[in-house]
Amino acid sequence: MRKHFTKFLALTTVAVTAAVFTGCSSEDEPFADFESKMEVENPVSRAVVQGDSTIITFDDFESTMMAMPTSYGANYYGNTGSYAQVKQIKDPSGIFESSINVIGGSTAFYNGGLALSKWNYRSNPGNGANITGSGTGDWWYSYNNQMSVYNTTSTDGANVNAGHSGNNFAVVYGYQDFYNSQWMAKPSFSFIRKKTLKGLWFCNSSYTYGVIMKGNQFGASGVATPLSKQVDGNG
Repeated sequence: MRKHFTKFLALTTVAVTAAVFTGCSSEDEPFADFESKMEVENPVSRAVVQGDSTIITFDDFESTMMAMPTSYGANYYGNTGSYAQVKQIKDPSGIFESSINVIGGSTAFYNGGLALSKWNYRSNPGNGANITGSGTGDWWYSYNNQMSVYNTTSTDGANVNAGHSGNNFAVVYGYQDFYNSQWMAKPSFSFIRKKTLKGLWFCNSSYTYGVIMKGNQFGASGVATPLSKQVDGNG
């Protein structure tokens, strides 16, 4: 298994650490110029101003930053076909940005970081889908589908409206402890100036949800044992 899926703020999961969020940021001081600009622009913009708050939806980020060409997100590991490697996500106004971690001279998502996505496969789409290996087995809860969110308010496999506030969301991956400090670092993001983060929306990725509910071959027993059956510590 490759180093795939986060400790992020207070996010924790067991066995596989992955989460997605559609993010929200709020500043102590409102962006006066930005608010006036938003009043005359399309309300479906990346940032939605509500009083003294700015909600980051990721919907106005460049399409080249999206995980492609499949829900594995190969372009977050290197150039793939016509897709250039994504090393940083940054909104058009420069308010929000995040970079993929660089470890040992290598920039890749398995080092930790935030990836933009719209994928929402929550089951195998079938042999007819243009996704390698997606017809059978545990594809939908494997690293091959690591950029999908398990959001039941959206249509499974439609890959639209999977984010809390629109189509897009960020997949957050990475944590660090004594055992993995040589090959992974915590994910991070920043704003153009100091703000107070008042909250965010998050949920499990399909990968995480599937492993929690069904387990996988990387469990302690070497077989697909759901975590609910490992509560006695003997799984």
